[in-house]
Amino acid sequence: MDRRLMRSATTTFVVAFILSSCSTMPGGEQAAAGDTSSACNPLVGAGIGAVVGAIANKGKGAVVGAAVGALGCMAINAMSRQTKPASQVESDFRKSNKGALPTEPVVNAYQVVVQPGPTIAAGQPVTITSTSEVVSGTATPVTEIREEFALLDPSGKEQAKKSKVLTEKGAGSGGYENRFNFKLPQGVPQGAYTIRTTLYVNGAAASTNDSKVQLVFKAREGAAARMVAAR
Repeated sequence: MDRRLMRSATTTFVVAFILSSCSTMPGGEQAAAGDTSSACNPLVGAGIGAVVGAIANKGKGAVVGAAVGALGCMAINAMSRQTKPASQVESDFRKSNKGALPTEPVVNAYQVVVQPGPTIAAGQPVTITSTSEVVSGTATPVTEIREEFALLDPSGKEQAKKSKVLTEKGAGSGGYENRFNFKLPQGVPQGAYTIRTTLYVNGAAASTNDSKVQLVFKAREGAAARMVAAR
């Protein structure tokens, strides 16, 4: 059989085998109340990435492809707490709006901070902390506030996502703090990654924040990457 045909047939078989195993194992993240995340097998994600990388780069991209594939299965933890009661948030809003409350829900404040900062390394803990204040409408009350985290790779492709409901039952106005924690897997490509957080009120996107972080190699990681590239 022609080698190209054999390679194509083998690749097809491997992809089919990996996909058939793809929905049964958890990704190791701790699910808190209000989380929404799909089950994921890190080994399967890395395997698919390796196959795709090998196909695209005639074998040379398997290592990088595996690391990128693992991004979709990295553990993302989320934790939130209410920081201001409805009475305080509504009082602050009234002071700036002639004593009136809005008819429809309003995001009165939304700020996002990424730590340790704009430059990170693979394996380093990253924390996204958001603070928000939402005022319930007199005609349409707030029934749910949810925040969604998404990680986009240097090409702009979404690689990971996590969602967290901030409100308790009954909802209404309130101030909230939410944190997403994760670590980028070793071996992922250098470049500018986008951390996108979106605040949803009653299921509709109300405010979005994009933060850029530059992934850089540590000295040891850089040497390992150069050795892989030279093979």
